[in-house]
Amino acid sequence: MARQPTEIRSPAVHFPPPFLFVVGIAAASAMQQFFAVQLGEIVPAQTIVSWVLIISGIGLMNWGLFTFRRARTAIYPNQPARQLVANGPYRFSRNPMYVGLAMMTVGIGLLADNIWMLIFLPITLTVLWKLVIQKEEQYLRSEFGSVYEKYQQQVRRWI
Repeated sequence: MARQPTEIRSPAVHFPPPFLFVVGIAAASAMQQFFAVQLGEIVPAQTIVSWVLIISGIGLMNWGLFTFRRARTAIYPNQPARQLVANGPYRFSRNPMYVGLAMMTVGIGLLADNIWMLIFLPITLTVLWKLVIQKEEQYLRSEFGSVYEKYQQQVRRWI
């Protein structure tokens, strides 16, 4: 079936979404240099929690990437999706790779004793939602229709 000219051909996100997390972490690091605010004395539990978040975030992000690769569909959101992926971590979250990046950001912030990373994370997530997720969701509704809408009702965006 030929596409209609009004259909969306891809989410049209022209930058890799992890770039937003890199910008947020860089901005937080710069703020820490000029306006140092400590979370407090780093205790062993904080270090353990930090590493658990970082490692879990990396694992979740890689699980999402692996699931997309196995489905042979686009990972980068400037390309069309070949199919709707609703298995693997996508059974629990519509955006597990972004959740993984957020977990890593919190872990890095705690490990670096940088409260700015925790403050900038909601800003990063808001920009991500506005510039990326809204476009992805609009595209997936256009591409997969009621199947995607049902998936949206069954699976949360984050966790």
